[in-house]
Amino acid sequence: MVTEMATSLRAAIVKWAEFLQTWAIPWCTGDAPREDAGIYPGEMAAFLGLCEVAGIRSIAESGRGQHAYSTQILGEYADKTGVEVVSIDREPDPIRGAQVRERLKRYPQVRCLVGDAFDVLPDAMRGLRGPIALLVDGPKAYEANSLSLVASLLFDVAVVAHHSHLDLPWGRRFAKLFPGAFHYEALGLSAIQEWQAFKRWEREWVKGYETPDVSHGLLGRSLAASSLAMAVLQRTRRSAFALFQVRNGSLRHHPLWLWMKWSVHTSRLNT
Repeated sequence: MVTEMATSLRAAIVKWAEFLQTWAIPWCTGDAPREDAGIYPGEMAAFLGLCEVAGIRSIAESGRGQHAYSTQILGEYADKTGVEVVSIDREPDPIRGAQVRERLKRYPQVRCLVGDAFDVLPDAMRGLRGPIALLVDGPKAYEANSLSLVASLLFDVAVVAHHSHLDLPWGRRFAKLFPGAFHYEALGLSAIQEWQAFKRWEREWVKGYETPDVSHGLLGRSLAASSLAMAVLQRTRRSAFALFQVRNGSLRHHPLWLWMKWSVHTSRLNT
């Protein structure tokens, strides 16, 4: 990452980390099992900082999770910055607890859609102001790479973030598709006193949970190592040739098929 950008990004991340503490949004609700845990507060602070530095005007989220923690954080960010947020989840009501559902109603700039992102994302992106940030917490692995790659080719996507670790095979592929991908640890935040204080708060806030979910990147996710891979996209690097570089999955999730399907769909919408 360019040094000047890294300096600005560190300052932005620390600023949003402080806001996260004042928002005091529960990381999970009720007596949820630990494996239902989502994106950690520090990871969301890093994502918001990157959105600020990249001049993001809209955010598309795929996968709200059981507690919609990240969606609520995006709602607070939208209230403060005026960005537009659209959130997709395939379950009609993935959020546990009436209290959390009520919380989302507080955010008029957050549009919640129901459906599979492979079907819904083109409609969700239509009309969003660019540049756009894409936050993917579902689908996972290679399917997530396909989703973000095609979205970056067809829409004004400037930031991509996946809940995955760059050391895993699909994380390494993510880094090839989106050069410069990083985790926030690479920024040297650990030397900043305000960040140290935030990390102490974070550990208490999430009650030290570890999540035994290897799809997120680590056996037993730890607060000591983030698993949100992020990248800033350069338009000059976007090429349809990348459609052939993604590991093949099912036809439905193959990037070339997805690109053709979305291209036809968006062209019909524009006529």
